[in-house]
Amino acid sequence: VQLDGGSGGSGGGGGGGSDGLKAGPAWMSEADWRAASRWAPPAVAWHSRLAATPPSWVGDATADATSRRCTGEPPPGGGVGGQRAPPSGEAPSVSIIISYHNGEPLTAACVRALFACASELPSAEWLLVDDGSTNSTGELPPLLARLAREHGIRYELARYPTAVGFTLATSEAARRANGSLLLFVNNDAFVTPRALAAMLATMETHSDVGVVGAKLVGDGGVVQ
Repeated sequence: VQLDGGSGGSGGGGGGGSDGLKAGPAWMSEADWRAASRWAPPAVAWHSRLAATPPSWVGDATADATSRRCTGEPPPGGGVGGQRAPPSGEAPSVSIIISYHNGEPLTAACVRALFACASELPSAEWLLVDDGSTNSTGELPPLLARLAREHGIRYELARYPTAVGFTLATSEAARRANGSLLLFVNNDAFVTPRALAAMLATMETHSDVGVVGAKLVGDGGVVQ
């Protein structure tokens, strides 16, 4: 595993590739890799409910759902909230996790849109995983380096020599995360204004909520 962004590391143990099993990442032992390949999600009880009196921001977020993605960037040094790293020695409030396999230009566009709206978060760190891409085009490293230089974001870009899949890639990033909350974003998703604020407000005002999902709106305003 190669890490960019001011921190580095290399794994040990290495996954095995015998018996037709695809080679695992360097940071996972062969035994763990084989166990993960056989893992099946357990049955989990769940429920959903609607708030009797929705907060005022619900209407605002709904209205924004069909608006265009967040755009724009503050001048150098002018970022606030999640557009900057937390003060030295403090953990970020949110760890942003993005995994991608190929599609680096799309991922860079996703990061730009997310950064434009990251002012809605108190503070953030950015954890990105290149899940064994085979056609790297080079847009992402200079973008992240520039955002760190001009705005002071804290980021890490991990590169895997072989694809391990979305679940393992994001789970390993979550293991390294320092934030109180984890924000998982697909690299083809583009954040709209006030969406992050609405998700954060839900977590802060509902002590019994552990996971918040976003409304996904496709081309033409069609809800996915």
